[in-house]
Amino acid sequence: MKSAKSLLLLLILLVVPSKMWAQFEVSTTGGGVVNETGSFDYTLGQVSSAYDVGYQVGVHQPYAHPSFDTLRGVVCQGNDFVGFGYTIPADSLATAGVHSFLRRYENAGGFDSIVTLIVEVLPTSSYTEEFVVCDSLVWHGSCYYNSVSGPTFTTTAANGCDSVVTLSLTVHHSSRSSFSEQVSESYTWNGQVYTASGRYTQTFTNAAGCDSVVTLTLSLIDQPVPHIVAYRDKIVMVDHYPNGENQQRVDYISYRWYDDNGAVGSNLDHYCDEHEGIYRPLSGCYYVEVPTDRTQAYWVRSNTVCIVPTTKRISEDAILSLYPNPARAGHNVVLTVDDNAIGARLELYDINGRLLLDQTVSDNETFIKMPLSSGGYTIRLTPKDGNPAIRKIIVR
Repeated sequence: MKSAKSLLLLLILLVVPSKMWAQFEVSTTGGGVVNETGSFDYTLGQVSSAYDVGYQVGVHQPYAHPSFDTLRGVVCQGNDFVGFGYTIPADSLATAGVHSFLRRYENAGGFDSIVTLIVEVLPTSSYTEEFVVCDSLVWHGSCYYNSVSGPTFTTTAANGCDSVVTLSLTVHHSSRSSFSEQVSESYTWNGQVYTASGRYTQTFTNAAGCDSVVTLTLSLIDQPVPHIVAYRDKIVMVDHYPNGENQQRVDYISYRWYDDNGAVGSNLDHYCDEHEGIYRPLSGCYYVEVPTDRTQAYWVRSNTVCIVPTTKRISEDAILSLYPNPARAGHNVVLTVDDNAIGARLELYDINGRLLLDQTVSDNETFIKMPLSSGGYTIRLTPKDGNPAIRKIIVR
């Protein structure tokens, strides 16, 4: 019987082709069949329940049996793995750590073989750099002048993967201010004594901890500060005695006049708005500058004089009387006006708007000869810088 069984086994080995090894399945040591991704230990199972394990005789010939390989690779998180002829998408490598994948293929001997691909996913990193600076920051080639949160920069971490750095920046700003002083001998500022005219700067620390740059414009004057007043249609020096009456007269070597809009004149000790011999009323604020010494390097400013112009306006009440009214044709009527109407233009119009009379009011009483035709007429008084006053008169 024993020899009969041996003969039967030999016949089976002769009849079953070598390709039958392709029917083998890879099983875990726990006995389950591997058909999904994972990391496992492997043993060979039998062809089917009809045969025992004796068929494994002679499997040590190269590629005459299934083969098992383990391949190892590394990839940074968020990237596809490409290697050993395989591509694994990043979606399958979403978390950092070790991932195992099984791949089945036919080896050179024509048998099914298993490749275990072990991929180590290295983590990417991110962190925030926080800065509190004065005025500006240069960060990775870019300059920032105001507070900002959100800009990023990608660098390489120690593991060779990307490291995303986010900027959180708070910018405080330096401050600047200035003031002027006019003295006759010397000036002491923050312990420093200055004995010459000029612009001087000192740096302090403001509330934000940044520089506070303060500039002093210092004028050491050889001459007194000028004083000006408004007089009629002019702005004039006070008799060149800025230190008071009966003091030494000061003859300034130059003048620069200014109003609200800037420089308006120079080289005179007074200012007026003159055009073709007519003085125009002044309006606004005025001051004059004179040099502190003959070098004219620095100038000192006078007091400021502001002028609000008064406009001569004629109202209906400016015509005190128009008598008689109604008037007789060809006779005179007397126009009586107040002082505001003196110098105004006097016009007489008929009902059709024709101008019959045009003269200047030179006194408080003016005689007007009425036309010969009866009807309605208009008398109009218009000052040079005011609103007109109008009266109606009837001629019979």
